[in-house]
Amino acid sequence: MRKGVCKNGHPLETKEKGHSKKCWICIGGKVKTLRLVIAEQGGECGRGHDLRKAGISNQGRCRICDKEYFARRQPEFAAERRLKRTTDPEWREKINASKLSKYHEKMTRAGAMCGKRLHYLDEVGVYWSGKTRRCRGCHRENQKRHSIPENQERLRQTRLRARIKNRYGITWQQYESLYRQQGGVCAICQGVPLSPGKRLGVDHDHSTGKVRGLLCGLCNTALGGFREDPSLLRAAIAYLSVYEESDTQRKEQQREQIVH
Repeated sequence: MRKGVCKNGHPLETKEKGHSKKCWICIGGKVKTLRLVIAEQGGECGRGHDLRKAGISNQGRCRICDKEYFARRQPEFAAERRLKRTTDPEWREKINASKLSKYHEKMTRAGAMCGKRLHYLDEVGVYWSGKTRRCRGCHRENQKRHSIPENQERLRQTRLRARIKNRYGITWQQYESLYRQQGGVCAICQGVPLSPGKRLGVDHDHSTGKVRGLLCGLCNTALGGFREDPSLLRAAIAYLSVYEESDTQRKEQQREQIVH
């Protein structure tokens, strides 16, 4: 954190991000003045939007341009957040703790209602399980619904599709398309999963995240064991070839000795 005062003497407390300090008191005053001027005189932003209709954001920008900017940069911002969550454990813990505290405050507030079926939490209570906090009424209804065999199969399929989408970034339609292209067999051994009900696993490049194909469990585990290094695989092939040649020669010698 970086502390100090702005040029107008307002106290500051901003994070170090490589840019100049921002005084939100000064910005708020400028925005208020700008809104009054626009309300009286009107005006347009640099892209031609009518500021009376579009409105002014808290940063003093056209709201339409603001929405377009953030919609355009949203994938980039999301990627930055995902990268930071994986590389910065302290930041991840801080964000998780903040979300949990806000959620806990919301769930324990007097007269609070759950967001799904509008149960009063004072009446039905809150279900606690580790870090999970849920409306107890919704939890009971979900337990009853999930106990039905048809719903259990549907839930299993839903979770499978969500796991493939979140982990590998492909939809269920893309998975089925790959499955049809490979003829329902492993891309390496041309076999099918040995266990009944098992599906072919998604093989992807761990450095880029790109999906390469569908493999059975044995082939997928074997690739991971060789660290996905082609040189190690070639060395293993050469090793097995030498052993196979020596074994063939030994069998031929034994056959010749039996003949003689």
